[in-house]
Amino acid sequence: MIQYQAPAKINLSLNIYDKTDNGYHCLQGIAIFADISDDISITTNNHDGFMLHITGDFAHMLPHNHDDNIITKAVIAFCKHYRCHADIHITLQKNLPIGAGIGGGSSDAATILHACNEIFNIYAPINELSNIAIELGADVPMCLYQKPLFYQHVGNDITLLPNITLPQNIILIKPKQSLLTKDVFAHIKKVDIHKKYYNHHDNICDHISYFGNDLLPIAKKLCPDINDILTILSQNDNIVANGMSGSGSCCFGLYNHHHSILDDIIAQCNKRNYWYRIGKVL
Repeated sequence: MIQYQAPAKINLSLNIYDKTDNGYHCLQGIAIFADISDDISITTNNHDGFMLHITGDFAHMLPHNHDDNIITKAVIAFCKHYRCHADIHITLQKNLPIGAGIGGGSSDAATILHACNEIFNIYAPINELSNIAIELGADVPMCLYQKPLFYQHVGNDITLLPNITLPQNIILIKPKQSLLTKDVFAHIKKVDIHKKYYNHHDNICDHISYFGNDLLPIAKKLCPDINDILTILSQNDNIVANGMSGSGSCCFGLYNHHHSILDDIIAQCNKRNYWYRIGKVL
């Protein structure tokens, strides 16, 4: 059995600057990854073909028909492209919440592409895997990297940021309510679309504060608890930067010290029954 982690993707910033002719919104921003993850186990050399089994806290929120799961689609797409047989059994432990804006499904798909690349001895470079990834979803190509990066267009124009200085630790907090990406984007008006200038060398905390997330005003109207979470984070002086990831509803707080400085935040999350996880920035 081979084990993999599919890390959460956190959008530190997200700005909308255009819209394509086929209706996709062009985005730009900075994304990072954390060791808060879904867990994937794979066994090989199975003569009864491909199988997917899903466990974990959020398994019940995924489609009952596994043919509709993005992991299945990733395996099929990879094996079709490289003409290999998918004689593997996959177990997904779904730890990351659905409708959180932290790229759970996209990260699962990207991790599966890496796994198939290794298991079937293809060893294709990431830019080649990206051609498969973009067909699975706009966020899947960036999830192949699992490193800090700048993204733009529809998610497939990526620049790694190896010299960026980031706080070491992160807390993710999500209210009970989930937000579907399509529902949030459906509320975007033409006046919301603009372009901002990005300087990759800015202090990351100043960057988050200045550029922010263009989807936040919409998300807060759809899910008012997001505002409550951001207030909780902003009231702790040890949180050096906070915001909402992606289309929500999950929010993040970055910090440098031991997680004991988050005791007040954790107490309020428990009181409100918010989902939360503490981890390291990758």
